[in-house]
Amino acid sequence: AAGIDRTESAGLFKRGNTWFRVPESMKVTLKGTLPKGVYAKDISLWIIGMIGADGANYMSIEFHGDGVKSLSISERMTLANLASEMGAKNAVFPADEELVKFLGGMPQKAVWADPDAVYDKEIEIDLNELFPLVAAPHQVENVKSVSEVQGKKVHQGLIGTCTNGRIEDIRIAAEILDGQKIAKDFQLLVIPASKRIYLQMVEEGLISKLM
Repeated sequence: AAGIDRTESAGLFKRGNTWFRVPESMKVTLKGTLPKGVYAKDISLWIIGMIGADGANYMSIEFHGDGVKSLSISERMTLANLASEMGAKNAVFPADEELVKFLGGMPQKAVWADPDAVYDKEIEIDLNELFPLVAAPHQVENVKSVSEVQGKKVHQGLIGTCTNGRIEDIRIAAEILDGQKIAKDFQLLVIPASKRIYLQMVEEGLISKLM
């Protein structure tokens, strides 16, 4: 899969086709498991901090290693979606037991990289060593630890979009905010990624906690 923006969508409506170049591949090997309070988005920011916003331009990113097994499908979707922030054309994960469980059966034509596949770049990340990160203004590659920006006044927060709008993300936010109040003059936006997730929020009482 590859992202198509609005302009390209308009061209597709008019022409009926588009073109793709076969991308070079980048191998990201994940080891270990994420510490408590560290999430999939932190993995993406870690990679962007390493290679820059254009470090994977037009590449196909493959996630390998035993660390992949510790990631839920929701977390993998976050990583795949954020691949565009480092210039990648797409990002893929192996069809493993986690996917089988999610889909209720193995996909018919699961494919993966050949053992002798050639990679333009290779990165190895120990998930155990990661910590909470934030992309500071004005570039996504301006990655800092949360502790570095602690105390900095912010005016708005967004929980949503393709990287943080799943039920797992909203549950975490509701748990943190339950019984608390946001700061004066701060606006918090919560946008579930789908109607199904919105209904789950209602059923689980998450909206009441957030409100």
